[in-house]
Amino acid sequence: MKYCNSQQAGFSLIEVLVALLVLGIGMLGMGKMLMVSMKSNGTAYANTQAMNQANAMLDRIRANRAIALSGTSSNYSLTALTASSAYGAGPNCLAAVCSAENMASSDVANWLANLSAGNGLPSGQGSINFGSVNNQTSVVIKVQWDDTVSQKALNETQNPVSVTITSVL
Repeated sequence: MKYCNSQQAGFSLIEVLVALLVLGIGMLGMGKMLMVSMKSNGTAYANTQAMNQANAMLDRIRANRAIALSGTSSNYSLTALTASSAYGAGPNCLAAVCSAENMASSDVANWLANLSAGNGLPSGQGSINFGSVNNQTSVVIKVQWDDTVSQKALNETQNPVSVTITSVL
């Protein structure tokens, strides 16, 4: 009969405990990586939505170019960052025929309504500023939103976040 050496007793149990400790630390790291990935994905989604909304407004302005060419005096001009609640509903050009000026006001009201948390932009606001570049009318469209939740998770301090596009009409 063979007896165990007292120095080796319980050695395999220590190996299992060390393996579990290493596995646990690895799983915690993977969990943190997944959380950061999801927060970054949320920020990227909001950025894409903001860019899409800015481009949609630029398309609306180009579709009603005659009014937009009057620049700061046009109904598209929205010099300060504005939320939908501050701007109001605007005329309903979907149900009735509107003038070009009313269509511009309707476009701005609908655009601001789309800059909302429901579209991935919490506290979304927008501005439309006209200027001149080489004797041509230019437009700067800015979309801004609150990205506090994702930024806290990523240890960033860039709040509020904004997207700006500039184009010549």
